[in-house]
Amino acid sequence: MWKEFLHTTTEWILKHLSPRYLYMVAILAGFMLFLPHSVLVSLGLGDLVKTYRPFVVIVLFCSVFLSVWDAADWVWKQGRRSRRVKQYLETLTKVPVSRDL
Repeated sequence: MWKEFLHTTTEWILKHLSPRYLYMVAILAGFMLFLPHSVLVSLGLGDLVKTYRPFVVIVLFCSVFLSVWDAADWVWKQGRRSRRVKQYLETLTKVPVSRDL
């Protein structure tokens, strides 16, 4: 049940959000969490990050999770495609080639 729910939810999110956006959100959230506070203050983000730090952490983890999920899904589909091609090629009959032309 949970596996199906997780798969359906992530498929819907990944269908509506491009992985490029997920990578950018992860990078920005990472900067917001790990840059020194003085740099964030000079950028005008000091109070924002201080107030919403738990939400930034959640956004970072979710975007990283979905980015990794997308990459793993792509690898899985490529492997499945190559296995199907290999199985198809194995089912073909071998025809001897005649050298008498």
